[in-house]
Parts: sequence; C-alpha cells; structure tokens
Amino acid sequence: MDDSGKLEFLNKYTLDKNLCVNLLHADEVSRLKEGLVPDEWKEIFITEDKPGKIKKLLTIRESFVGKEMSNTIS
Repeated sequence: MDDSGKLEFLNKYTLDKNLCVNLLHADEVSRLKEGLVPDEWKEIFITEDKPGKIKKLLTIRESFVGKEMSNTIS
C-alpha cells in the first residue's frame, strides 16, 4: 500500500472529519508544537539507533500496558 492509500485508510478513523492524518519525517516531528506529541514519543521518532528506538518504545509500552495486557494476550 502506498502512502496515499495508508492515509486514506487512517483518515477513516479520525473522530473529527475536519481533521486529517499526515505523515511526518523525523525532522518535522522535532519541530512540532510543544505538547502536541509527548516528549517520549518525539525521542523515539528522532532516534536513529534502531535498538535504542525499540528499547524506548518497549519501555513506554510497559509503563502503560504492564501485567494487565499480558493477561489479555494470554
């Protein structure tokens, strides 16, 4: 699926039909308005080290999901 197909698919799930999904490059993420995206997510987007990116993502996931989600998956 190309980028336009991905955007079309994702825009089906916007709660406000006046809003739309956009794809951003890492350098654009670092320039987003303060508070629009949590700092932890900004760090993930701008990190070029793939293992470091994965580690940060899993740390965030664990802080929100924890044991409850592992029970659901099981």
